[in-house]
Amino acid sequence: MAEKKLARSPLLYIHQPNVDIPEAKMQYDYMTPKAASDTQTKLNDKQIENEIQENNEDNDDEEDKRSSRRAKFKEMTIDEKIDYFVNMPSSLPKMKCEVKTGERSYRGIINDKKEDDIFMLSGRRRVKIAVDEIEWIRLLGF
Repeated sequence: MAEKKLARSPLLYIHQPNVDIPEAKMQYDYMTPKAASDTQTKLNDKQIENEIQENNEDNDDEEDKRSSRRAKFKEMTIDEKIDYFVNMPSSLPKMKCEVKTGERSYRGIINDKKEDDIFMLSGRRRVKIAVDEIEWIRLLGF
């Protein structure tokens, strides 16, 4: 049988103490189980390939659903952007944005939408902007 192996003592201490050599039980050998027969491995490989293909198809379907559910902010239409701001959960902080009309631009928080108008807090005042006049909306952050 193999000689019993023990852990080595530490190499360097600032002050060399008198300690016993630590005994650590270590694994000496490891044996792998015998490989299955070739026919079984081929069947297992085919099963694994089929499962991978099925998972990839499911993942593609999920990605399509995710991409149709949620578009990038820059790719949204003006109405979608307004709905995004108005329908944000109350648990999230309100996002600031910049709304550009033909006459001027407003910076603030879109609070509400009624019929064809949006209401926006710009500084301390509340501004009413017609949706038809909006040229673009840019997300600014918190």
